[in-house]
Amino acid sequence: MKAYVLSLQQQGGWASRVFQVNMSIAILPMSAEFNWNLATVGLIKSSFFWGYLLTQADTVGGKRVLAFGVIWWSIATALTPVAAKIGLPFLLVVRAFMGISEGVAMPAMNNILSKWIPVAKRNKKSTKTGGAVEVPRISQTIILRQLTWLNPTRLLDSVRDLGPRKIITEVMMMTSTKAEMDGTKTLKSRKFVPQASKVTFDKSSPRDRQNQEKQHCYSKKKSNFDIQRPYDVPVNQRYSFVNGIRKLWVFSTDKPHTPTSKTAPRTEIRIQGYDYSSGVWQFEGYGYVPKGTSGVCVMQVFGSSPPHATTLVLSVYNGSLSSYRDPVLVPNIYNKWFRLNVIHDVDSSKVKVFINGVLKFQAEGRGGSSHYFKFGVYAQDDDSHCMESRWKGIKVLKKE
Repeated sequence: MKAYVLSLQQQGGWASRVFQVNMSIAILPMSAEFNWNLATVGLIKSSFFWGYLLTQADTVGGKRVLAFGVIWWSIATALTPVAAKIGLPFLLVVRAFMGISEGVAMPAMNNILSKWIPVAKRNKKSTKTGGAVEVPRISQTIILRQLTWLNPTRLLDSVRDLGPRKIITEVMMMTSTKAEMDGTKTLKSRKFVPQASKVTFDKSSPRDRQNQEKQHCYSKKKSNFDIQRPYDVPVNQRYSFVNGIRKLWVFSTDKPHTPTSKTAPRTEIRIQGYDYSSGVWQFEGYGYVPKGTSGVCVMQVFGSSPPHATTLVLSVYNGSLSSYRDPVLVPNIYNKWFRLNVIHDVDSSKVKVFINGVLKFQAEGRGGSSHYFKFGVYAQDDDSHCMESRWKGIKVLKKE
């Protein structure tokens, strides 16, 4: 009986740490989806402790209190996505209730130890238990990075389809400079370190610069961030970069991107320096297409065997996101942020498209000796007069 109770006590501690860690990871994609600023993110994370402070006293007991806490914080966690969709006040209340239930964990665990472990063995058992319950802080950081905040199916897909990954280049929230406006922006990339959750910051903020300087676990490389736009207009008339969001637009009457090109108008970003011909590569980013944009390619995997030019084209026609023109992957894509993951397995000649963590499309590859990713707006058939897409959190990943 004693072993059974102590096992439950340790499992309760594990569960407590798991549920504490998940929001620290999930807050990154959630803030991107709901456009929360740093102040709002801080408020959400602090709301947990509003409730946590209320239940630090051990006045009732151990076993029943810990069991009650596990049930309560499980329910609060399940309600978190629902509350976030409803509105910020509801999310703050749910997080506070989460803190109330989490606050009982350590007092209840200590209560159980004091009643069920002899004094002579208490220090050793307390050390083992305290160390063991910290394991989820490490394991969950690794596991939860593979998930979307709302849909857990991405974990299975990423493990099966991609395996261990390395961030080759991340172009999220970069400083807008004259070099970028000229279409020759230099990017920084970093190697993915599973034990740490890292983000890049806009160097224009002193606080963010300090935080960035503390990130030691990444290597720096360079690449060209090529903005292709109508050749007769300045970049800033077809492209903007504000608050980490890249807005690209083009008109059906615009010229092509070079004077000699016979292609349709475009404003696209082509990530240079990471062309590939083998292995498993992934494009990841958050996209947004405003209502009215139609007949346009918003993302493509360039490169294939003749007579084709591309392995994949994701287009928007009358509000639906499609592979080329058919099939439709997601209807009614207008005016909402969506998370896009495109996995290209060159060796197996497979390409898969995930929207918000859900597999929406898979097809055979089209061959080709070299490939690269592009995103933005590129006019197709039946294009609207004005075409626009917005992007943030862009990453290119490679299976190691």
